[in-house]
Amino acid sequence: MNMTMMNIKSGRKKWGILFVLSLFSFSLIYYRTTPPPKRAELEVFETADGWGYQIRVDSKVLIYQPTIPALSSNRSFPNEDSARETGLLVMKKVKAGKEFSVTEEEVNRILAQTCPSGI
Repeated sequence: MNMTMMNIKSGRKKWGILFVLSLFSFSLIYYRTTPPPKRAELEVFETADGWGYQIRVDSKVLIYQPTIPALSSNRSFPNEDSARETGLLVMKKVKAGKEFSVTEEEVNRILAQTCPSGI
């Protein structure tokens, strides 16, 4: 091999090492600055006159909902299923990073599905 070929190989090797080190550095910075995903949990609980739910994110209570949201009445959910389904809908919105309030239509749909006899 002549000197020119050796210089080219040496230059490629240096650039290859530099590239690998740069890639490693950027990935290390990315993983250190990206927060871990938040863990959301739903807990359904019984109240004095029905059911409610709470949502915890990273073990901290984000939402405590002992009554049916979005309705003008101040009543608890009539059964465990209606509280759970509403909580799951809210949790889905929380995980998606959306506004996590529920509409009256969403609540009425859940109540119709989970309480055939009405509330």
